[in-house]
Amino acid sequence: MPFKRKIRRQGNSAILGIPSTLLRRLNVEPGDLLTLDVQHGALIGPPVGRPIRRYTLAELLVGADQLAQLNASVREHMDSPSVGREL
Repeated sequence: MPFKRKIRRQGNSAILGIPSTLLRRLNVEPGDLLTLDVQHGALIGPPVGRPIRRYTLAELLVGADQLAQLNASVREHMDSPSVGREL
């Protein structure tokens, strides 16, 4: 579905608003980079690859100490007989 947008002036720059629907289709969000170019009279703006997020071990283990308690709280539901046609 094409969208129409007006180019507006903000300071010394020209601003073009991108609808959130198109951002989702491009898998980008505000703050991400696009590479802008013109091809055959059309503006082309593919996203620049995002850097791979690196996590520390401490960040990965946040909440792991509650995992055993969570598993115990749902154990009775996991071991109960089926009610309908679920597997």
